[in-house]
Amino acid sequence: KIDLKKLENDPDALYDLLDSIDSEVEMESHEEETVTEVLEEEIAVPQATQSSDEEETDSEDDVPLAYLESGWKPGLFSSKEDPLVVNSTNSPQSPWHYFQKYLGADFYSLGAKLSDVMPRDMFYLLRVNFHAVDVLGVPGEIQKENRLWKLQPIIDMIRNHCRSLERKPKSSYSIDEQMIPFLGRCPVRQYVRNKPRPVDLKNVVLTTSEGKILDFEIYQGKLTPFQNKDLGLGASVILHLSHILPKESYLFIDRYFSTESLFDRLISLEIYGTGTIMPNR
Repeated sequence: KIDLKKLENDPDALYDLLDSIDSEVEMESHEEETVTEVLEEEIAVPQATQSSDEEETDSEDDVPLAYLESGWKPGLFSSKEDPLVVNSTNSPQSPWHYFQKYLGADFYSLGAKLSDVMPRDMFYLLRVNFHAVDVLGVPGEIQKENRLWKLQPIIDMIRNHCRSLERKPKSSYSIDEQMIPFLGRCPVRQYVRNKPRPVDLKNVVLTTSEGKILDFEIYQGKLTPFQNKDLGLGASVILHLSHILPKESYLFIDRYFSTESLFDRLISLEIYGTGTIMPNR
């Protein structure tokens, strides 16, 4: 406590008060330094042990192969479960299920022995020069009309398989955007604001109520093969993907695609559409 009356009568007492405050601060700082030194000594012991373990591990010659053999195991994929997957034979399963179904034990043993077959740089070189089409055999007109011409055979193969899935009448379907994460060099890469990943490849998909993809189209800007553009871009997307749906189907869309003219066109096609709207549009 500071006695103000004493300071008024004796101004020199102020210097004594300041000296006492400085001594208390020095005592507290000395105690903090002591505690910090003790903590550093306690932490330094496991760090030294860890560095010694790393030196012993780096000295072994079979570390890369041992790492691959321990990492590429089917058990890693079967040990994880997806809690969001519905227990139904018709519903999509987790990725671990498909890894087990289509990739046998030979696949994992091949990944472990890949380093014995070729060096890493050779593998990267083969990966960069891998082509799905004959680059010299594609005409220049097709290259200008389709920005994804180098991958078109793979895209068609996946799309045809999706279109072969069963589409029942009087069932519920949905059309919406799907963002494919990609940050590399690509002419169709899009920037979409207010998205968790704004820089991606935009893909519009037609799915069932269970999440199965029935059709899709990767957005290429003006070169995207959408028909019926007289009703606008959003309506052309819906009409492009919904033409494979059976009659009396229920289609759900969001506010980006919802227009009155689109719903009139869907009714004429005997497809019942439901979508959200904005009051200012």
